[in-house]
Parts: sequence; C-alpha cells; structure tokens
Amino acid sequence: MQPSAMVTPSPTIADADGDVDMFLLEAQLGITSPSFGDYYFTRGNDSSKLDLRGGYVAGAKQTTPRRKPKDLVYPTIEVAVSPSTKGSETDEADYDMEDESENDYDYDDDSIEDDKSHAHRGHGHYQSGTRLTRETSRNPNYSSNSNWDQYEEVPRHMQDYAKVIKRVSGYEEWNEEQRHLHKLIFLRGLHPVMPASWRWSFKMWGIAEGNLAQVFAPENSKKEVIIKSYGNELAACKALESVFLCTQHILDFERLGQREMMGPFTAKTIRSYWRWALKDSGLDKCKFPPLLLVLEYEYSRDKDFAHEVSVSVMKKVEDVAQRWREMLMDDETGEYVAEPPTIFVFTVVQHTLVLSTYDAAWPELGIVQIEEVKFNARGLWLWNSLTVAIAVHMARDTLVRARKYGFIREVRRRKAKKDPDY
Repeated sequence: MQPSAMVTPSPTIADADGDVDMFLLEAQLGITSPSFGDYYFTRGNDSSKLDLRGGYVAGAKQTTPRRKPKDLVYPTIEVAVSPSTKGSETDEADYDMEDESENDYDYDDDSIEDDKSHAHRGHGHYQSGTRLTRETSRNPNYSSNSNWDQYEEVPRHMQDYAKVIKRVSGYEEWNEEQRHLHKLIFLRGLHPVMPASWRWSFKMWGIAEGNLAQVFAPENSKKEVIIKSYGNELAACKALESVFLCTQHILDFERLGQREMMGPFTAKTIRSYWRWALKDSGLDKCKFPPLLLVLEYEYSRDKDFAHEVSVSVMKKVEDVAQRWREMLMDDETGEYVAEPPTIFVFTVVQHTLVLSTYDAAWPELGIVQIEEVKFNARGLWLWNSLTVAIAVHMARDTLVRARKYGFIREVRRRKAKKDPDY
C-alpha cells in the first residue's frame, strides 16, 4: 500500500485546528506562561494512574500552515540492506547504536592545548572572518544541499515556500544557516536528501519507489545531498534506520502505558545518531565545544514548567555559545578568527520534540524555533526522522569545515589504563 499523493508537511507551531500543540520557549517566541496539555502525567511511580490531557493552547499566531501528508504504511519487517555498500576498513558495518566505547579512552592531557589556541593554529588554514556555515569551502557547482531548486517539481514547491517565509516572524534576521535549515525542513520528502546508492537499503520502508523516492538523488548524480556518509554506507543506513524506528517505539510505549519512557528514548535515539555522525566523519577524534544539544525534560503540570524549561534551555545554550566564542577569539587582536557557529538544539518532552537554533555570533536574536514534531504520529515517521537527520548532518557539516580550516583539530588519545583486578 502506497500513498497516492503526498502533500507537503511544512514547518509550523500549530496543528490542523490552529492550536499550538507544543511547548514554546519564552526565550524564542516571547510567550509568557503557556499552559501545557496533550501530555501524559504520572502521579509518583504509579503507572496505573496515567492520565491523558489535551488541548495545549498558547497565545501566539500561527507561523506556517500545517498540511498533513497522507498516512504512510509503517513497515513491520526488517529493512533489507543492499549488499553493494562501500566503506573503509576502519568503519564498522555492524555499528551498534548502544555502543559508547569512547569510555575506553582517555584524552592525553599533555597533548591538549587550550581551546583558544585551536582557533587560529592548525594545518595553515587561517581564515580571518570566516563563518563556519555551509558556504565555506564548497564547490559552487555542487555547493548547496538544497540546490535542487530546479529539480522536477521542486520549483513549484519553492513558490509555496516563498509565500510561507513571508509569514515567519523574524525571518529577515536569521542567519544564512538558519534559513537553509528551515528551507530543508520545509522541502523534506520533496527533493533529494540521501545518495542514490542508499535507495534499495530502505526498500522495505516504502520509500524506494513511487513519489517518496524523491528523497534519493538521481542515479549517477554528483550533486551533494545533506544526509550522507564518509565511510561505510551499511553503517550509515543502519544508524538512520534507528531514527526511522523511533516513531514505532514511541507508539509502543504509548500503547503499553509506559509514557515515562517516551522522552528518554527519543533523546537517546538522537544522541546515538549524533555519535554515529561524529564517528563516521572522524570528528569523534577531535576536541571542540558541543554544537548540537539534546535536552530532555520530564513533563510537569506545574504552572511554571514552561518558564523553567525556557530558562534551563537558554542557560545551557548560552553557556555553549560562550565556549565557542572564547575558542574562536584571538586574545592578541580581540577579534574572532572565525565567526561563531549556529548551535543546534533538540528539546524533548515526552513524545514531542522542538528543533531550535541559536546564532552564537548574534545572541541578541535569541533562540529561533525551526520545527516541532510528534513522535507518536504514525503517519509522520518519515518526516520526523528527516527532521532529526537533516539537523544532525548540518551540524556535522559545520564541524567538518571547522576541522578543514584548522579551527578544531584531532587530539592524541591513549588507551585508558585497565584495573588489573578486573
């Protein structure tokens, strides 16, 4: 069973009825004391007293219309992975999303200089005023991850997008990377975001044929796509599959009454995919401040919950942004050797997730919300997954460019000493 047609799901903070169905951080949209609903609440540890609340409404204007796609058939069998994969000998095709083997290593303190020195020394790639965004060091012919604007039906969707951004408050003040992310989220499912060679790895997911096959690049295309791997494609597809499965797991928790598991599992899935992305590109061997944050909060009926979440998120994001500013600051000149990057933030409360960004170079703008998704919406499993994957790969692209220009570098690590008694 395949959907006969697909309608574009666009970024929004409202549902089909126009009601805001996700917590909105005061710091990013100026909403004061929103009242929460549509969340599950458990009194104490008594799982038998679960309660479903609905109708979260906040006093804010709808930014973009929600156009729901028709339900996609969620696969009930394992994904078939094409044997024609490529990768280096150091990549693990059987990548384990539960693996946290980095604990087996300790950083060699003698080899690590202060973070600030990394900003302007390394590989001879000093670039004064360089911004760590996608335009840096890219081939203009294949530069843009969304440079598919003339591909098949994409021009028609771009006309719709031009109308959408006119209604997005503050869009003119966003930096280039925030606009690019917003555009990719709007076009998810409508233009290529994955290599053509991945197509048959996801055959059993119903996206290898028909109109949903638009998420894959055309055969023999050399144009860049946002979701990609530097190493083993089998490991890359397996890592992405775990994100695809997140919606099904959240639905299972919902049916079993284990709603307290929703948020932690969603956050764990995103963190695991981020770890894979860093390992795949070799960035796990580099030292740098966090660029992508996954913040999970347990829902509370307390009237100050929204405010507390807002304050917590803003504090953590500002702390990370300050670390980037300090690292990229030249102490001698007092100027940045590279403009501080965009921070990516996933905020999770139960089955809902907000994707936001923060321009470390312009803190006055505050946190900018890009999209919110619900992982208990069966028909939106593909769009939910692409939201996560697109943001993860954009964040990784920033770090890859930072490494290329010497703003971050690899550090020597030594094997952790094992206790002989164990």
